[in-house]
Formats: sequence, structure tokens, C-alpha cells
Amino acid sequence: MQVSLETTGALERRITVEIPEENIASELQQRLVKLTRTARIDGFRVGKVPMKLVQRRYGEQLRQEVLDDILRSSYAEAIRKENVRPVGDPAIEPLAAAPGQGLIYQASFEIYPEIKLVPAEDLQITRPVCDITDEDVDSAIQALQQRYRGWEKVERPAQRGDRLEIDFQGSIAGQPFAGSHASGFTLELGASDLLPGFEEVLVGLEPGAERSVDLTFPADSQNSDLAGKPARFLIQCLSVSKPVLPSLDEGLPERLGIEPGGAEEVRARVRASLESERNERLQTRVKTGVMQALFEANPMELPKALVHAEARSLRDEAYRTLVLRSGKQERIEILPVELFADRARWRVAVGLIIGELVRTIGFAVSSSMLRSAVESMAIGFEDAATMVKWYYEDRKRLASVEALILENEVVNWVLSRATIKEQALPFDALMNPRQTDDQATAS
Repeated sequence: MQVSLETTGALERRITVEIPEENIASELQQRLVKLTRTARIDGFRVGKVPMKLVQRRYGEQLRQEVLDDILRSSYAEAIRKENVRPVGDPAIEPLAAAPGQGLIYQASFEIYPEIKLVPAEDLQITRPVCDITDEDVDSAIQALQQRYRGWEKVERPAQRGDRLEIDFQGSIAGQPFAGSHASGFTLELGASDLLPGFEEVLVGLEPGAERSVDLTFPADSQNSDLAGKPARFLIQCLSVSKPVLPSLDEGLPERLGIEPGGAEEVRARVRASLESERNERLQTRVKTGVMQALFEANPMELPKALVHAEARSLRDEAYRTLVLRSGKQERIEILPVELFADRARWRVAVGLIIGELVRTIGFAVSSSMLRSAVESMAIGFEDAATMVKWYYEDRKRLASVEALILENEVVNWVLSRATIKEQALPFDALMNPRQTDDQATAS
């Protein structure tokens, strides 16, 4: 077998393999001999069929099978001989395969890049730190009080934050339309998603009062039959209710299941919850920071096949999320793969870097480490034992846990060597970084 390797791009390679005809003929002859022992042809007993007849009837098919097998085995041998690591399956182009010509083919493929990592000691990483303040606890308690609020009917004009029960009847050019009327409809002023201008009319409305209003449906209304059309609504207010917040001493402890209850117990529970959320988010931010530092410090050429596959995976995941949230099937073409190319390049590069660190440093996941990680992941489920069993029933599931463990090992290893700069963040900025960035940009 003759092998030659060409470099056709930064990571593109083309290998040419030549197999002599005698190799193919020898293997073909062995298979023909074997087939003559079992071939069934009318007029001959099994094992007594002449070789020439077997060759005439099955020779072409057997030769193709031999060529396919030799191609696979010779390709594997050729890449071992040339010491290359292909990415995915090659594109095969046969150049000669007719009887008497032997087998000549070219295999084109990408290879994994050679990775020479910058020393971890040269990296600079920002580690966010965050203290939970009394104001953070107060804000969280206020949010809980809003979540568990009750309602009390009042005899006064409606205002923002009240809940109203109304009847309404709508018409366009004097005619009702689909969805134009409702009885006993409830809404919270300031939190509903109604036709623009509808809520404003309700402010100041008292129980038993009626009011009419002329509004226009938006031009981009989801209902194309209504888009841009003027409509008149007759509204009757049935009741107005004000929000009643649970007290910190009694109502809220009861809703949170805190016994014995009391303001101090609530504050302690809320603070502990915020600290748990903070610690989880800090861990995620630090991990992302380490990976970003590795990515920026170690630029490399990436195999197009890996990037494209990762982009498709991200696109498919986003599509499933879109369908789940919208409740309807969308055409997947609304999410072009190119939208995910940058994220895919980042993930592929970071994956290769982590893989190289795992290989060179010699990180390994012991059975006890794996078991501990799986049990930790199962804690939040009602039947933790069943969840642990579920993980161990599928090697792919365990592999995903192993990958997570190795990532964390790499992160800790880098953090122990890199230069760390701490950055103090308020709790809101830590938990809502995008919102904070938007506010900074607006100011």
C-alpha cells in the first residue's frame, strides 16, 4: 500500500492511497472459495458448484464488497501511518477501482489543531464577589409579599395596582367581532396585556360605573382581520379590589411554611436563600470567566466541521425552546444556523482547550467522584434514588456528568495559578447582568 499526504489548507488534508491489484485479487479469491462451499445454484449440489460459475454469478458483487472493506481498513491504516487526527468522516473520491487497476482513492478531511497553551500563570481573571445587604433582603421580602398578596374589595375609584372585575362589549362599525365581549373579566391595572389605551380608561372607574372608549388596534396585531381598525368598547366595572400584602410577622411566615413564624425567622430564611442563589451564580460567573480567559489567550484555527455541527446543535436547541414557549410549530428556517456561528466557535475552542488540559495534566474522574456528583444532582428530586439509577442506566448520561466534573477540575486548577482580580458587585448586578449592562448603556 502506498500513501501520500497533502496539506490543502490550515486544517484541511488530502490523503491518496494506492492498493495493488494483487491484494484485491487475493482477498477476492479467498471469498470466492469460501462461497463455493455454501452457494446454492440449480443443477448442482451444495459444495459442488464450479468456481467459474460462482465467479460469473457473484464475482462483481464480491469484488465491490472487497473494495469497500479494503477502503475502510486501508484508510484507518493510512491515517495511523501519517499520524493525523481526522475530524469526522472523510470525503472519499475513488480514482481507480476497475479489475486490473487495483484501488486508488483520495480521502479529504480536516484535522484537529495542534494546541500550545499559554501558561495558566499568565492569565488574568476577574472574580466577582457579592455581599448580601439588608436592602437586598428587604427587596426579596417585598417581592414575596407581592407574590402572596391577597385582595380586598373597596368602594373607591380604581388606581394602579388594583384588580378589577369588568364586563365589556366591543364593536367595529357597530358590529361585534371575535373576542369582542367578556363577562366577569378580571385584570390587574398595570400588569395586563390588553389593547393599548384600554387600561388607561379603567383608572378612576368606580364599582357600578360604565364608560365607553374608542381605540384602534395596532397595525401589527396578531389578528390580521383587526389590524389597524378602530373599535368602540362599552365597559362596566363590577368591582374594585386593592392588594393586601401578608404581614411579615404572621401572614408571610405561614405562606412560607416557617414555624415558629416571625419577622426574624423570615429574614433569616430569605437571607439564606439569597446567599444560596448568590453562591451558585458566583460559581457560574467564575467558571465562565476562566473559560473566556482561556479562549482569549489561546486563539486557534478551528475545524469547520466541528463548528458547523455545534452551530446546528445550538440552533436545534433554540428551536425546541421556541416551539415550547410559543406552543406552535415554527419553520426551523426562521433560525438560520449562521446566527449561532460565533457561539459555536467559542464552545468548540473552549472544548478543545479543556480537552488538552485534561490530557496534559492527567485529570481523571474516579468512581467515587462520579457517584458523589450524580447524587448531588439528584438531591432536588422527590425520588433521588430513582434519579441516580436513571443516570447509571445510560453511559451517555454519565459521560455528561464526567465532562462537568472535568470542567470544574480544570477551572479550579487554573484559578490556583492565574492572577485573580476581585470585582465587587451588588446582588442585582450579579443576578441580572444583562439588565445592568442595558441600564449602564442607557445612562
